[in-house]
Amino acid sequence: MQTGTNRLFFLIGMPGCGKSYWGKQIANYLHYAYVDLDSLVEERTGKTIQTMFENEGETYFRQQERDALTHVISHANTNLIVACGGGTPCFFDNMQLMNQAGITVYFDASISFLKRNLLGDPNSRPLLKDINNIDTRLEKILADRLPYYSLARVKLQAEQLNIITFAQILNDV
Repeated sequence: MQTGTNRLFFLIGMPGCGKSYWGKQIANYLHYAYVDLDSLVEERTGKTIQTMFENEGETYFRQQERDALTHVISHANTNLIVACGGGTPCFFDNMQLMNQAGITVYFDASISFLKRNLLGDPNSRPLLKDINNIDTRLEKILADRLPYYSLARVKLQAEQLNIITFAQILNDV
């Protein structure tokens, strides 16, 4: 690992791929700070993401997300793991900004894996709310986002991830 500089890792991928779960795990394992970008947006606005989508719209939410991302980057004063929202890389120049500030890590996951992880709490995901055919919706979202996800510096298979392998990969980049 580098010494003398702070390392920032941005975890990106589809909803349900494990960014928040693995972000907490790897931050604890490596003794890094951890930020969940969606939680930070909610904290900074005093509103839930679902409420923002319903009342102000996606454009408002994406601007708040961008503001939170730039805040995290400009105030990072320690090694940091950032679990990003699934759409974060796809708006403004967020992906470029994250690649310049740190290492982007894409969690690649199958639709069946995502669906299993999302079925427990579909209402907390505004873009998946009231969807009868979640497979088709996830496939469409993934197709739209894949060009951005493919710009990540590191690609991991979410279904095969374990803490030791994850730590070794982050130490090697």
